[in-house]
Amino acid sequence: RRIDDSLATADWTIRDKFMASGKGRTALPGQAMDLDVVSDGEGVPDDEVTHVPAAAKRKGEAGASPTKRAASDCGEGITVAMLKSLFAEQTADLKASYRGEMKDAIRACEDRLVKTVENAKEDLTSRITRGQQDISKLQASHEALEARLAKMEQHKPSGGSGLSEERGPAVVFGGWRTDTKKTLILSDLNAVLKDVQMDQQLDSAPWVPAVRHSISILEFRQRQSENLDGVRRRMLAVIAAVNGARVQSENTQEGKFIWATISRPRSERGPGYHCGKVRKLLYQLDIGVAEAECAYSTGSLWLKDRLVASVEKVANNMGVKKGKLDHSWIDTALIAELSGRKQVDIDEAWDGIAQS
Repeated sequence: RRIDDSLATADWTIRDKFMASGKGRTALPGQAMDLDVVSDGEGVPDDEVTHVPAAAKRKGEAGASPTKRAASDCGEGITVAMLKSLFAEQTADLKASYRGEMKDAIRACEDRLVKTVENAKEDLTSRITRGQQDISKLQASHEALEARLAKMEQHKPSGGSGLSEERGPAVVFGGWRTDTKKTLILSDLNAVLKDVQMDQQLDSAPWVPAVRHSISILEFRQRQSENLDGVRRRMLAVIAAVNGARVQSENTQEGKFIWATISRPRSERGPGYHCGKVRKLLYQLDIGVAEAECAYSTGSLWLKDRLVASVEKVANNMGVKKGKLDHSWIDTALIAELSGRKQVDIDEAWDGIAQS
């Protein structure tokens, strides 16, 4: 559009100059209008000027009409230099206009870009700051949690059964009545350990999981000069000594002795709890404990290669007795058959053990 406007302006400028020179007369009806373009000789090469021979010019003037001869005598024509100058001015004006508009557009684009970058920078800085604050809070929470765990590990459990806590190798002692005071249990156990002269085999003092309970726990640690087998040998020595002493006290269950056994890991304390109860029955009645085989993961016990109790395996028959755990059972009739004992005695002993 700018080019069209410039050409239109140039056209009107040429017309104005042409009319001012006297050449721009309107032809009369029936006449042709002549436009003589001649060079003023300044800055125009010779090859751009059309030379008309004098004879031809005179002949043309002689044969021309009076109107044409009058027109040829009036004023100067439009030269090529004038056209070039005019177009050069128009081109310079257009360039200046485009240059100004381009500078304004570039400046506006730069301003928008700078503003966008600044906004993005502020947003990123804000996000980084919030992230650092969140990380600091997370680190503080983690440190607080570690401190709590360390504090908990320094203390023995003071309530509940305490048997669900993970610990190292340990021996469990039992035989006391349910809800016996902790002080009475520890007094009886320390006296037994002193009598059987097992003091040198111990690494720590026994403890009771609650203020009132029926068992006590004695933990063992690997010494500098021994391996894990050495720890196990010391544990078995303590168990054999306590079980062999067959000690009773006024705090133990009626007719029961203080007994000892290895504390099983937590993975074996589910169904394994039932298996331990059956082993306790066999030991209490002196029924072939050496011939018993236990699978603590399923709570199963075999006596003389016959399955006599389990939690996860199917019961032998409908006459089995139930244990304390769900789905646990014991075949007291088969145990009586394999051991030669009376079933009524086995049933009575099992009822007491199952409820303890």
